[in-house]
Amino acid sequence: MSRTDTVRRNREADGRRGRIAVVAVVLMALVGGGLWWWKPSKSLDVPASACWGLVTAGDLRTLMDGAPGKAVEAPPITPTDLSGQHARAACSVDLNSGGTRRPLVQILVDHLGEARYRAAQNHETEKVGTGENAVLDFGAGVDGWRQGTDSLYLLLRCENGRPTEPGAVYRQIYLTGGYLSPDPPERDRTQLFVDLARRTAAEIVRQEGCPDVRIADRAPAVAG
Repeated sequence: MSRTDTVRRNREADGRRGRIAVVAVVLMALVGGGLWWWKPSKSLDVPASACWGLVTAGDLRTLMDGAPGKAVEAPPITPTDLSGQHARAACSVDLNSGGTRRPLVQILVDHLGEARYRAAQNHETEKVGTGENAVLDFGAGVDGWRQGTDSLYLLLRCENGRPTEPGAVYRQIYLTGGYLSPDPPERDRTQLFVDLARRTAAEIVRQEGCPDVRIADRAPAVAG
């Protein structure tokens, strides 16, 4: 092999090594700068469902909005369900993060007699006049109000012939939650709480009967 050929081949080899090095640098820059895009999202620690199966894992992920920690349903003090056999049914799901618990969603269902029902109805109606409450239509036989952005209050009659105490033929549903961050938009979170209130009322009617009530197929839309 002539000296000229040797020099030419060495130059070609140097050129290939140089191109490979350039490509490697470009790839490293692309990968390094794009790790945030390719990196898989962190798996949130949530139960498959909560609150008698009414709150889904997707609901909890929405409420957590990527916040670190674990969604935990607090064990009830006494066994409760929505069958109408208990004077109170309660559920609470918190975000447990770093030893601190913050509420994600809480649902309370109480049985009321006529006097307490009338007092509650009058009280919530008065707050509509002051702007504290907004009236929501959940269907026939249901009074519904939104309190602020994260609380719902419903009253309905459910005379199923099995009162937990004499005259306790009304059901009071109170649902509230907490916001952990400004995203997703406040309206979307409020709409989720409204939908959870509708689901709760629908499940009570399904289990108890409640002949005077017809729950709407869809939750009322949040204005704004």
